[in-house]
Amino acid sequence: MKSYLIFLKNGEIQEKKTNANIFDISHFKEFTLFKVYRDFIVMYNEDSGLNLTILNFTIDRYNSDIGLIKIENNLNIKSLTLNNYVKLLEKEKYETHEEDTDVLDIIKHYKDIISF
Repeated sequence: MKSYLIFLKNGEIQEKKTNANIFDISHFKEFTLFKVYRDFIVMYNEDSGLNLTILNFTIDRYNSDIGLIKIENNLNIKSLTLNNYVKLLEKEKYETHEEDTDVLDIIKHYKDIISF
């Protein structure tokens, strides 16, 4: 069984399981619509009221509960647990921070231990 995440409109996150190996919206009865991104599929409905969740890989916002599935090529489903998702976010935060780091800032912060 593969895991996927549900982001509720109130900010809560649930982890659910599916027997499906290849994505087909008909396997997920609680959702009617979906969008495919590079590594993820977002499932949603047309509801009123904005979902509080902001996904790190898109600027799109949704007005319903959101189902998040991790995919490989050809829409093969990969398991996505809450722990996996948190690790992905932490990795992205670290990589973004590392890219934004300026050499002069590093030298300034560590000038006492860096010798030239």
